[in-house]
Amino acid sequence: MEPNNPAHKNEPVSDISPLPIPQITNVVSTAYLGINLDLAKIASKLPNCESIKYRSNSNNINSIKMQIKKPKATVTIFRTGKINCFGAKSEEDSKSAIKIAEKNIKKIGYNVELNNFRIVNIVATCQLNFDIRLLEIYQTLFNTKTNRCNYESDVFPGLIYHMNNPEITLLIFCGGKINFVGAKNTTVISDALNKIYPLLLKNKKNLTLK
Repeated sequence: MEPNNPAHKNEPVSDISPLPIPQITNVVSTAYLGINLDLAKIASKLPNCESIKYRSNSNNINSIKMQIKKPKATVTIFRTGKINCFGAKSEEDSKSAIKIAEKNIKKIGYNVELNNFRIVNIVATCQLNFDIRLLEIYQTLFNTKTNRCNYESDVFPGLIYHMNNPEITLLIFCGGKINFVGAKNTTVISDALNKIYPLLLKNKKNLTLK
């Protein structure tokens, strides 16, 4: 069961308390270059490349890791032509980093063409200005049929909530920190925060001074 009733009916969330703006910490994307690649050749000719092997004593290179300085990101290139990017701070930067890798590979004689680019995961975080009662939130969200919410404080300090609509996972901590994992675009993150925020506000922990 997902929260759908604001803490104060008929009162917009923005009037209750200002929403924090989630900050993107990592964008993961993938694409294909269309042909098989000689990774040893690419690693030897391009700067900022590191060969990754199956085993330390093996001559077979599994992939190469290329550091892109601007935008700052790491690109991993596979023999099959698959290319992954992680560490970018925006969707645009993630695609730009992959395009830079494609351009560099073209410079050494490969007729590659970028295709099937897609974002596979956006990770973001935000900090509320209040503490949260996680047990009460868990009791509200827990559903034995869907089992989309988990809170075991002795195993992990946060509440893990797999939201259905939009589809995203939230890691909520008692100190008010929220991590968003699994989004395919930034709109999903904003929608998830708007949806969960009334419940968080309703379970705001009132601190008492001693």
